[in-house]
Amino acid sequence: LSLPHGLVRANANVTPKIIQAYIQNVTPEANYSANDLLQVPTVPEYRYTSSFNAGNLALTFTEFQYGCSVVPDTANLNISFATNANTFNIMDKTSRANFDITNNNWQIYFTALG
Repeated sequence: LSLPHGLVRANANVTPKIIQAYIQNVTPEANYSANDLLQVPTVPEYRYTSSFNAGNLALTFTEFQYGCSVVPDTANLNISFATNANTFNIMDKTSRANFDITNNNWQIYFTALG
C-alpha cells in the first residue's frame, strides 16, 4: 500500500522522519468502545510458540507475525501488513490479556512528520 504524504519544504519533497500509526475501533471488542484510538508500532512484531510431540520426539515452532512496516520516501508511505490473519495483537482494555484484533472492527490511520 502506498499513501502519498504530501510533505514539502522549500519547494522540495521531504522524507518523513517520524511516522505514527493508530487503529480506531469501529465495532466494540476486547472491551474497547467505538472510536477508541490506540497507537500501534510501525515495525513488525514476531511471536513464536512451540510444541513437543513425545511420540516422534519432534519439537515444532510456529511463527506469528503482527503489525506493519512503513518505508517512507520523498512522496509516499510504503506500507506492508503482517501475514497473520489478525494484523495487530493488543491488550484487552480491561483484563490486559493478549487479544488478536478482528481486522474489520478497526480502521488504521497514519501520520507523517518531516
